[in-house]
Order: sequence, then structure tokens, then C-alpha cells
Amino acid sequence: MERVGTPLKATAIYNILIGLIVLSPALVRSVFGYEVKDAGAMLIIASYGLGFGFLVWTAAANPAKFGGLARAVVVALAISLVSLLWGWLRGTFTLRNVGLPIVIEVALAAWIWSTRPRG
Repeated sequence: MERVGTPLKATAIYNILIGLIVLSPALVRSVFGYEVKDAGAMLIIASYGLGFGFLVWTAAANPAKFGGLARAVVVALAISLVSLLWGWLRGTFTLRNVGLPIVIEVALAAWIWSTRPRG
């Protein structure tokens, strides 16, 4: 059960960083090369990234109690991946916008899945 704590912490940190980056249109432009068209929508996305990050951090801090949430975190990452891929395929995002997040999210999901509690 303790093995799942580290990948959950990495996922939490990733989501908190994304949430902090998305708070600033200038950072979004610098990091992802995406020109923010609606700052209000980005604030909503930032709040979800930060909130999800802190929720996952809480689970990671006590994997004996909350390790069962690992599957739900993998599903959340999969939902995010579908959204990124859909945006890319529709032309909303370029590969530069979503390439690295896709790689990171696939790696995190695989890492969590490989260490998740079974049973």
C-alpha cells in the first residue's frame, strides 16, 4: 500500500504546478505556447488543478487509508488525457501545447496503476 504514495505525490505536485501556471496567462503562453483567450475560464481550470492536486496530496500522505483512491486518480488522468487529445485532434491545441502534458499524464497513470493496491 505504501508504494502508491510516491506516484500519488508526483501526480499531486504535477496538478498543483499546472494549477499555478494556469493562474497566469503569461505563464501559460510561456510554458505551453498557448494564447489564453478567456482568462476567466483559465481561473476555473486553475482552481480544479489546485483542488485536485491538494486532494491527491492528502491521499498520498496516508496511502494506508486512502490508497484505494489510486484507481480514481488514474481515471481522472485518463479523462484529462482524452480532453487533451480531443483538443489536439480538433485543432484547438498544437502538439507543442499538449505533447509534454500527454507524456507526463500517461507516465503518471502507468506508475500509479503499477503500484495501486490490489484486491
